[in-house]
Amino acid sequence: MARSSIFISYSHKDREWLSRLSAQLGVLEQEGDVGAWSDENLKAGDDWPREIREALDSAKIAVLLVSANFLNSKFIMQKEVPVLMERWRSGSLKILPLIVTPCNYGLSTLREIDPRPKHRDSVVDGSLGDQERDLRDITAEIANLLVPEAPQPLGGRKPVTGPPGQRIVTRPAARHDAYALLDIRLSHREWDRYCVELGFTHSGDTTPPLPLTHFVSFDLPSLFGILDEAEYARRLRNLLFPEPSHRDFLRAAQDSASALHVPLHLRMSISACARELHWLRWELLIRGGPAENDLSFESTCLARYAAADVRSWRDIQHRPKRPLRALLVAGLTDWFKPSVRSTDAKDPGIEKCARAGSILEASGLATTRALGYLNGDAFKSELRTTAPDILTVCVDLPEVDESIEPGPAGVEWWASRLVNLPIAEAFRDIEMPPRLVILCPVVRGGRPEAAESHSRWFSILREAYELAQSGVLGVLALQADLDDVTWEAFFKAFLDNLATNGRMDHALHAARAAAKASGRPWAPVLISCLRTPRIWYEPRFTEGTRVDATWDTLLIKIKNGECTPIIGPGLNSTIARLRTEIALSWAESYQYPMAFHERVSLPQVAQYVASVYKEDFVYSHYEEKIREIMLRRYGARIDSEHRELPLDRFLTEVGKVILGRRDDEPHKILADLPFRLYVTASLNSFLSDALRRSGKAPREIVLGLGESPAVRLRPEPSPEKPLVYHLFGHFGRLRETVLTEDNYFDFLIHFWKNKETIPQMVRAALINTSLIFLGFKMHHWDFRVLFRSLLSQEGKEKRSRHMHVAVQIDPDDDQVVDPERARDYLENYFSAFSDADINVYWGSAEDFLQELKRRWDGFKG
Repeated sequence: MARSSIFISYSHKDREWLSRLSAQLGVLEQEGDVGAWSDENLKAGDDWPREIREALDSAKIAVLLVSANFLNSKFIMQKEVPVLMERWRSGSLKILPLIVTPCNYGLSTLREIDPRPKHRDSVVDGSLGDQERDLRDITAEIANLLVPEAPQPLGGRKPVTGPPGQRIVTRPAARHDAYALLDIRLSHREWDRYCVELGFTHSGDTTPPLPLTHFVSFDLPSLFGILDEAEYARRLRNLLFPEPSHRDFLRAAQDSASALHVPLHLRMSISACARELHWLRWELLIRGGPAENDLSFESTCLARYAAADVRSWRDIQHRPKRPLRALLVAGLTDWFKPSVRSTDAKDPGIEKCARAGSILEASGLATTRALGYLNGDAFKSELRTTAPDILTVCVDLPEVDESIEPGPAGVEWWASRLVNLPIAEAFRDIEMPPRLVILCPVVRGGRPEAAESHSRWFSILREAYELAQSGVLGVLALQADLDDVTWEAFFKAFLDNLATNGRMDHALHAARAAAKASGRPWAPVLISCLRTPRIWYEPRFTEGTRVDATWDTLLIKIKNGECTPIIGPGLNSTIARLRTEIALSWAESYQYPMAFHERVSLPQVAQYVASVYKEDFVYSHYEEKIREIMLRRYGARIDSEHRELPLDRFLTEVGKVILGRRDDEPHKILADLPFRLYVTASLNSFLSDALRRSGKAPREIVLGLGESPAVRLRPEPSPEKPLVYHLFGHFGRLRETVLTEDNYFDFLIHFWKNKETIPQMVRAALINTSLIFLGFKMHHWDFRVLFRSLLSQEGKEKRSRHMHVAVQIDPDDDQVVDPERARDYLENYFSAFSDADINVYWGSAEDFLQELKRRWDGFKG
């Protein structure tokens, strides 16, 4: 047998992956005498144990095509892997594990070795193009490893050195989930004084260092007048890290990032009370190369987070991964001028749109639509019609410099100029704003020198900030001029990197290299309303979950009638936003005095309103607000005779309009499954309506706060005649529903004292079946009260025998200080649930139910 340099280990059940990898490796084999060996090289009559052992001993590189089949192969794990690991530890072999399909790699003996791909959990998680790129990348890595090293001088390898003062950092491959985050939080204190708080967290660290806080004076007019970039950066650095303790804090963060083999993430968290600080060129902190700046963009990922403004109704909508749609607008005209759909192709706005559209289409967006100049009404109409994920808008750079009078330039100065921001204004009535807005500056009149003025970029940065406050997940803009070639190279690199994991900050960091030659990699600015700026998320179970086994168990439980859905008010995202909108409206109207993050919590805001205006007022006003919002949104589609119906019947008619008959609508999916019992925290009848449309005859029982006599179910519920049990009340008996904080306390007392009023069938199902929690957020009142109610039930030993599922949206918004730790906390929260097996699914109820429907259809077949 010919000696070979590459040994490929795989499970025969994954033969397709071997074939695809071999096609990529064929380039190496044609270019030289490098050979790749797998057991497909064996022929009839070969002494295959000896052949395999010789291949193991002679290989310089081992590629492992890792999957659940691979990890469950006794021959691979007991014969091949021990030999490979022994050679790897001795340094005589390089091992490249490639996770081709999801599996528990972290629990295997191979976990010491960083797996590939580095940007996804497995190769199969990507599109076909992404999969081929993963195979191409590992082929390129093999080629680099096979390049002979230059002869070393006697005495061993010389240490790597660089220019004096340059910090040399070697960065081996990082784990896909590793991070090191330095959070610089800025808030206004008084006059021109601001509070600077430094905080640091990184993966694997349960005891982060205590934050450091200091106060500084930002003389904004003086800073704006600095033209030398190096001096500007020095001033910013001295303001953020003025004392030795602050500089030590920074060095410790950099060292931790280096140890984790990741760039240091620098997040500029600017409070709404200090929003004028968005005018500063913070990105100059990363100017220059490693030789002159150890915070250079090569080693530092900098992005801005715009904290929520009390003036805005920011309701962040997370969105799953899907093909993205783009809309390009050459610019906005005056509201009273007509729109211009097509104009001179030499117009700079039209030219920029055309070039940006080509880049977007080349990046694989589902649809791209380019328009000319629109007035405000036409712009709003296009946003509603196309519902773009990415919006690119050209904005003119002002011809006149912004001027700032000497002296304090604080909140009042900024607020006095927040007028005539047409793009942000157009979003105020849009239910689903774009995920990403790209502001492309246009310099008119052939005066490129005008773009050099710092103050002429203020209007663009103001617009970017206002857009981030309107619910847009991220805004990409410029704070200094880039020539067209550089901007287009940057834009293309940004989109290409955005496709890997949806992280806008990661894409920005990687794309800055495309602007390096211009000397202005700091010019692009990303302002996000999320602490972890993602344009999409990928629904998934908690890492380590046996995904297929969990789904298979769930399907069998549903088929056997041993599964009960517990449904929250967030089952449908359109409906879920109603509670948030009412809470925010009341918080503003009645001047809610508590913490801002509580303004989105209806129980807490309703409790305050009840304390001032009494509870009966709350219920009456609650009904009025529901009708007002529904008629404002859908009034044109609701018949006049239905508008005065009682609230529950009125909402039934609204449900026909907004839920429709889509097969993937959550209520429809639940209605089509053979459940006997649905326990719901929702007050509407949308689920019962969906059951009737599916040909079933549901029965509704309401608990709530009213008198609930014991109910006997005759006959017992069945999949054809299921029971819908309303836990917190129903709109048909509005004044007995659970609405305020005190109502939830009253419910708990009532629930514990009067368990006999709950039908025996319901009590038994909560103990003897698998539970699926859908449409809840774990930190919300309805879920916490429901969860405590379940814990109070007897029979925890029986409940612990069953597998349960809790569906949760990632806690990745401006209400969560540290999303990574929040996820850990929420995953551990269920440990109190009688030691039951609870699997957390990170995604929306819609995501989970659509996947359940797909698997159920296959299961039935």
